[in-house]
Amino acid sequence: MIEVKVKKCWIKFAPPEPPLVGFEVDKEVLDEFRPYLGKELGDHILTLKKKMKKSRNMHNYMWVLCDQIAKKRHDFMQWTKEDIYRLAVREVGLWTDVSVDNESTKKLIEDWQNNGVGWFAEVVTVGSTHTILRLYRGASVYSAEDLYRLTNHVVEMAKESGVETISDMELERLKELW
Repeated sequence: MIEVKVKKCWIKFAPPEPPLVGFEVDKEVLDEFRPYLGKELGDHILTLKKKMKKSRNMHNYMWVLCDQIAKKRHDFMQWTKEDIYRLAVREVGLWTDVSVDNESTKKLIEDWQNNGVGWFAEVVTVGSTHTILRLYRGASVYSAEDLYRLTNHVVEMAKESGVETISDMELERLKELW
């Protein structure tokens, strides 16, 4: 598959000849096209993708869905988009278990949560001298694969809540742009 950035496009149309469409590209990608020069390309498909604005990236899309899910939830409590986000991070996000002496537990939790909304801690077990904490990390440090898994989970939550979502293909495209 060849993917190149197109600078300009032009169309030459002189009936009864078929229309010709041309694209201006960087010289560096010219070698990619040489094998196709003058050949019939009936079994190839040209796909044009409009570059998406940064504000429509996967991370922002996930937050939009969290907000819409929160507005749809009508249980015994009032949900916020942050609650939905933390729920998703808890269910499929990244975490690490650490052993901390009991005296330092409260301070570590406070410091950890200062990193952001998705950075929170849960007590796993409390021993006589040490506490096991599960430290969750926010999506700001996720790899593309981790963020895709988290966003995909939020998409499933949205569908279950009756919130309209983008197609799987569009979600895959957001992943590629991340």
